[in-house]
Amino acid sequence: MKQNDQVKAVQACAAYARHAADIKALGNAIHEGLEGCRSKLRGDNGEKLTHLSKALRESVTEDETGEHRRLYDDEILKAIGRCSHCRAAFNAIKARKSARRSLGQVKRFIGVIGRRTA
Repeated sequence: MKQNDQVKAVQACAAYARHAADIKALGNAIHEGLEGCRSKLRGDNGEKLTHLSKALRESVTEDETGEHRRLYDDEILKAIGRCSHCRAAFNAIKARKSARRSLGQVKRFIGVIGRRTA
């Protein structure tokens, strides 16, 4: 393995560790946000419904096609309303999704390095 490849491998491992830690921290942020919600709503089987979980379960019917679709991000934020806990959880969900994509890119790069050295 060349010196340049070794540096890239170490950088990829560091990026992997950084993204994995970010994903774990964002998961904790999501949990904390949802636990902080003071919604009094209850589901069919008695479980607590947060403003966010209610918004994520909603769907709308398109006027032109009549098809059902989930809410878009701006519609979800509107449905959440002023609940700062659910807003924080939703933002953490979006950030975790981005971090997972980045982790996938790093994993693919590690695979490339492995195949190149094999």
